[in-house]
Amino acid sequence: MKHLIAIIGFATGVATAPDMVKVDGWWMDPLSPEGPPALIEPPQLRINVSPELADLARRNLQTPPPTPSELAEAQRHAQRAQDHLKAGEIGKAMLELRDGLSLAPDHKGMLATAALLSLKLKHTDDALTYLRRYIETDPGNLEFVGLYIGTLLRLGRFPEAEEWLRRYEPLVPNATSIRFPRDCLDVVADRPLRADHFWSTVPFEQWAGVVRWLDDEREDWSRLLGAEGFHRLCRHILGASAESLREVRGLLDGIETQRRQSNWAEVLRQIERLFALGIDTYGIRVVQAEALEQSGARSDAMKVWAEILRRYPSNVQAWVSASQVYLRNGRFEEALSYAQRARELAPREPVVDFLIASALALLDRVGEAQVLYAQLVKRRPREFRQWLESDPVFEAALDRLPNRAAYLRRLDIPPEME
Repeated sequence: MKHLIAIIGFATGVATAPDMVKVDGWWMDPLSPEGPPALIEPPQLRINVSPELADLARRNLQTPPPTPSELAEAQRHAQRAQDHLKAGEIGKAMLELRDGLSLAPDHKGMLATAALLSLKLKHTDDALTYLRRYIETDPGNLEFVGLYIGTLLRLGRFPEAEEWLRRYEPLVPNATSIRFPRDCLDVVADRPLRADHFWSTVPFEQWAGVVRWLDDEREDWSRLLGAEGFHRLCRHILGASAESLREVRGLLDGIETQRRQSNWAEVLRQIERLFALGIDTYGIRVVQAEALEQSGARSDAMKVWAEILRRYPSNVQAWVSASQVYLRNGRFEEALSYAQRARELAPREPVVDFLIASALALLDRVGEAQVLYAQLVKRRPREFRQWLESDPVFEAALDRLPNRAAYLRRLDIPPEME
């Protein structure tokens, strides 16, 4: 799962990509061919969406891929669009995107940004078109599937939204990007909302994004769901603090800003204000533990992690993140036990094997560590290098191996960088 792989660096603060562009409070995509970094990171699953794949195959037969010269010209349009976004000129950026997409219709970065800008401008029909085209190129991207379903809801196309939800929910029942439109649709249909405390268990960034969306789109969602329906949805997501939506949103924005600036004392102060409002979720506790660790209160951070694991014993990400934190703080036996618990919950996650191998190496159980490391380097060399470089504790673990240099050569890490 990609959200599990976010381990790595999960508790090191929020950083914005250097070439992201902010337009009227929105962080926009830098227009890379791979599309924008998802706010909601979905599991990497093989999803059976044969209608979309069939559409893509048909379109590829009907419309040949762009020639190298067309692709180069499309990239120039993409760059000019990014320049216009930096200047806050959304209209000009949209013109460049349309011209670029006429040359490279499947350019994921331009499709994604055109969709997001169209939503920003409330051009919902255009947004729907761009989102559908994006999903045709990347049918497993739940971030954009969720945006597509949400746009169908905005347009009152409830049967279509229901059809899409029924297609994806069995495959990814705990994806935030799918759960939010499901809750909206259940409110529209006056159905009971699931009493499973889902919203208290999601990561901080996802929960904050949903709260921000509710606040930004309050007028539209109130019109769509009705005033009482909107308040019902807010109560479902925020609990008793739903009446303080604007204040909660302000605190969440402040926490994200202070995290980027590594102002950990202020992060902790604003978290205490959330607690006072009755907001106490998994994601907020993780940020609290991060702030305590980063500010030097390591023993207090460990206590928070122990409380997180007690409250959320079936949350795989909690065990994965806790294992990394305990490794970083020299508590190797506990880190190993936490990683082994994560393996019980998610036996096929290679990042969990990486954590177990690192803990074994740091415990000087080198032979056992080597077996896992060798398998991972062979099967997942690119991810292995990313994990290794994400935290010095993992480099320290690899240093315990007598054949460390051989692993580095397999990972194409030059000797001067070892």
